[in-house]
Amino acid sequence: MKIGDLVRVKLSDSDPQERNSGLVLKFDSYEAVQVVPDSCEIGDVIPIVKVLWSKGPGWIDMRRVEVISGNW
Repeated sequence: MKIGDLVRVKLSDSDPQERNSGLVLKFDSYEAVQVVPDSCEIGDVIPIVKVLWSKGPGWIDMRRVEVISGNW
């Protein structure tokens, strides 16, 4: 995944904000400050990606999105 890639929320993910697809703008990470069962522990570093969605830019856990290739 790189800046400019077209990505979508993984089909196996339920996204409460109903984001579908968008363009990657930026990468970053954050340190978890609470335990999320089956996801992370306090202090884990989580990779995140800023995506330009149809409703505007927003950050999302990089593990929740996938690059859309031309081979649908």
